[in-house]
Amino acid sequence: MRRGQPRLVTPRLDSRVGDRDNTALRMRGSRSTNPRQRRVLSDGIYDRLKVEIITGALKPGYYFSETELARRFRVSRTPIREACALLEKEGLLHSIPYKGYLIPPITFEDLQKLYQVQLIVESACAELAARAIASEHLHTLEQLCRASYTFEDRKSYFEFIRANFRFHALIAEATGNDLLLGIVLDVENKLQRFFYQTIGLGAYGPQLVEEHTAIVRALRDGDPQRARRAMERHIQNTKERTSKLFLK
Repeated sequence: MRRGQPRLVTPRLDSRVGDRDNTALRMRGSRSTNPRQRRVLSDGIYDRLKVEIITGALKPGYYFSETELARRFRVSRTPIREACALLEKEGLLHSIPYKGYLIPPITFEDLQKLYQVQLIVESACAELAARAIASEHLHTLEQLCRASYTFEDRKSYFEFIRANFRFHALIAEATGNDLLLGIVLDVENKLQRFFYQTIGLGAYGPQLVEEHTAIVRALRDGDPQRARRAMERHIQNTKERTSKLFLK
């Protein structure tokens, strides 16, 4: 996938990169690496930073420089800059000219704005997808809609959030409209931080599975209006649940 295209890849759960990734991250200096090697470096760093931002390991308000990260990952500043550029594009970092990067705050106002956009755009996506969704998309969605989480099991929280991201992204992808997909990816990327901060405050796994299943059934039946209504109910219910938990 070219960097200009919408990015569907979600980060791995374990923020510790595996042996091959650690070997890659130890390679020093962009001058000694070819473009493919630099892509491996920047993608590995992107994955690790994204996990840490979503889970709060890097807390809102935390500031860091490219030099600081280059020392941490033992690489040159080039892959750091590339990884941070992707995260900034997703709204997970704010750049500060000549200084570095800031983890943006998590505010209730931002949460409400994201749900406003999600309700409008993703309801339309569900309606459009019901008219043209491919069988392979349906098969994947039927698997993803069963994803849930175990209350007080933090590992299961991230696994569910990753599956939820993929679920919503695939419905947008099924519309065949890259502009809609780009909006959905932007919103869902930002919502992941809110979900992780609130998901451990309430046990709503069964309700989420039920709502996702209702959306998939409408898509499978090729019923655009029912798909739209199911998505609207899901987003409104999620907004209500998350907003209550966020304000606790």
